Amino acid sequence: MNNTLFYAPYFKTEVVLTSERRSHILSRHSDLGSSEELETMILETLRTPSIIQTSSTDKHGIVFVKWHPELHNGTFLLVVVIDDPERKWIITAYSSHEVPEGEILWQED
Repeated sequence: MNNTLFYAPYFKTEVVLTSERRSHILSRHSDLGSSEELETMILETLRTPSIIQTSSTDKHGIVFVKWHPELHNGTFLLVVVIDDPERKWIITAYSSHEVPEGEILWQED
């Protein structure tokens, strides 16, 4: 598989999902479905998040949070992007029934 680029309006640039990170997410978080389903949810979450906040576990991590009603009959998808000066890249994505702790950087009205 190749790397995939997603435009993230918050950063005003593209975010990369490497083939290695995609494989990690699909193997560790198989509940997120197929590669195509995962990419669709990541795209929606990066383009139209409900909340954007800092990561409580990685000082360079930015967490994009969006409610997905079709995922487990309704749950949040969290996409964690590393905000590196040279590139923005997805380290992981996972589902959660709760929004994790972190400083809110942006929230939809």
